[in-house]
Amino acid sequence: MSSLTSDPPSGSPSLRYAVDQLLSSAFSRRQPGGPVTSFLFGRPGTPAGLLNLGAEVYFSRVGLMKTALLVRAVGPSYLRSLTISKIASRLMDFIKDNFYLLAPHVWGQQFEESYADRLPDEIKQSLTQSLAASTLMSPSAYPTLFPLVPVEVLKDFVADSFFLIKADSLEQSHLRVAAQLKPAQFPPFPYWQGRVERPIAWLGVHTPASEAATKARNAILGAVALLPHPRERYQFSGRKMFGGRASLENGNASFSYGEPCTPAMMENIKIEAQDHVWMELLSTKLGEETDEARREIKALEYFYRAWSLGDSERFPVLFMALDALFSNAAQHTQAVADSVSSTMGTVYDVTRLKLLLKMRAAVIHGGAPDVYDASNYVKYYEAYEADPVDDMERIAAQCLRQRVFGGSLSPKPHHYAHILKEHGIEA
Repeated sequence: MSSLTSDPPSGSPSLRYAVDQLLSSAFSRRQPGGPVTSFLFGRPGTPAGLLNLGAEVYFSRVGLMKTALLVRAVGPSYLRSLTISKIASRLMDFIKDNFYLLAPHVWGQQFEESYADRLPDEIKQSLTQSLAASTLMSPSAYPTLFPLVPVEVLKDFVADSFFLIKADSLEQSHLRVAAQLKPAQFPPFPYWQGRVERPIAWLGVHTPASEAATKARNAILGAVALLPHPRERYQFSGRKMFGGRASLENGNASFSYGEPCTPAMMENIKIEAQDHVWMELLSTKLGEETDEARREIKALEYFYRAWSLGDSERFPVLFMALDALFSNAAQHTQAVADSVSSTMGTVYDVTRLKLLLKMRAAVIHGGAPDVYDASNYVKYYEAYEADPVDDMERIAAQCLRQRVFGGSLSPKPHHYAHILKEHGIEA
C-alpha cells in the first residue's frame, strides 16, 4: 500500500508533482470508495447560464488524500488551518474549474487508466501554472471581524495582520475593502434587520480562510489573557455575553453568531497605548514561518484554550502551552523543566517542576481524572504550601511573557489593589 506522505522525487518541482499526483487520482470510471464531482463546463468567462457541456470526474480516495497532504506541505501557511478533506474538496474544484483544458483528451471517453496517463505534458504544465495562480495556492486575505465584550480599547491598534479597536472606530480603511457598516453593532451590516448585539471592541484578522482567522484570533486573545492581574484572570461574572464572526470575502458579507470570544470577565481588560509594543511584535510573529514563531503562536493558542476552563481542566492545558513553547522531543521532561527553571528563577527549581510534571503525566495518561486526584497533589501542597494549579497559571503566564514577548507584555495592576492592601493582601 502506498504511503499517504510520500515525498516528491528529488529535484522535482513540487507544484508540478502535485498536479501529476492529482491527475493520477482522477479517472473516467468510478473508483471504489472514491468521491465524484459532476459539473457543467466551458471556456473561462462563459456565463454560468450558457454552460451546457456536462462532465463527471471520479477520484481515487487515497490518491486525492496524498495530493491534499502534498499541497498542504508545500503550499501557503493558511492551508495548515484546513482539514485534509477540505483541501481535497478544493482540489476537486480546481479540476472542475480547469476541465476545459483537459476536455479535448478525456471528455466523452471511457478508459481504465488515470488522467495522468492520457494527458500530454503541455496540458500538465498549463495546469501547473493554473494551480500556482489559483486561490488555493495564491490566496487573497480578507477581513474577519470578532466582536469582543469585556475588552475595552483605550487606544486603537492597527497592524498588517490584525487590528484591535473600539467598536465605533470601525471603518472601511480597517477592512481594506469597500463595505457599508454600522460599526457599533454586531453584525455590523446596515441591511440586517434581525438580532443585534453591542460589542465594546472589534478584533479584526486578515487571512485567506475563516479557519486561519479563528486560529489567529485564539493566539491574539491568548496574549490578551496575559494582561489581567493573576488574581483577576479567572474571575468571571454573570454579565451578558455573545460571540460570533463577520467576514467580507470577495465583496460578499457573511456572519454568524457563536460562542463568546472571551470568558465573562469580572472587570474589563483595558488595551492602552503601551500595549501596542507587544501587539506589534505579535503581528510580526503571526506572519513568520520559522519553527520558533510557530511554537510560540501554538503556545498562545493553548493558553487561550485554558482561559475559560475550570481549575482542574486548566492544569493539563496550561502544561500543553509549555510543551509547545519548550518541548524537545528527545528529552521532553528535562527540556521543559530546564527551560521553565531558567525563566522562573530559583523559586521553581527543577525538583519542584518535576513534581508538577508527574501530576501532569498522571492527569494526561490516565492516572488521575483531574489534578486533585493525583497521588502527588497533597505531597506538592505540603512541600510548597501552594496549589499546583495556581503555580501552573503563574509559570505558564510568566514563560509566555518572557519567551514570546521579551518582557514587553506586563500584567495590569489589580483593579482593587488598594482595597487588598488595606486587608494586608499582596496584589
